Amino acid sequence: MNAARLFKFRPITVEARHVNAADWDSVEEIAAWCGGEALDIADYLDDPGSAVLFILDEEDESVGSYADDGDWVVKNPGGSFDVYSPEAFAATFAPLVEL
Repeated sequence: MNAARLFKFRPITVEARHVNAADWDSVEEIAAWCGGEALDIADYLDDPGSAVLFILDEEDESVGSYADDGDWVVKNPGGSFDVYSPEAFAATFAPLVEL
C-alpha cells in the first residue's frame, strides 16, 4: 500500500500596496502602479474621506475590481492584480520584513 506523500510549498513572493483613502496621493500612486483609476467618490457617498481604486481586468475590460479604504492591492507573479480585504490579506500573507 502506498502512503500519501505530504508536500510543503512556500508561498510565492508578491508585491502589495495598502489603500489609504485619507491620503489621496497614495491612492493615485497605487492607481499608476496597477494601471487602475483613482476615483474620489466622496461627493457620491457624502463622506469626505472616501476614495476607491478601480482596477480593470486585463483579460476582460468589461469587468474589474474595486479597492476600498483599508484594502490591499496585490501584484501576482504573472503581473495580474487582486484586491484583498484586510482580513483576507492578513490570513493569506506575511511580510518578508517588518516595515
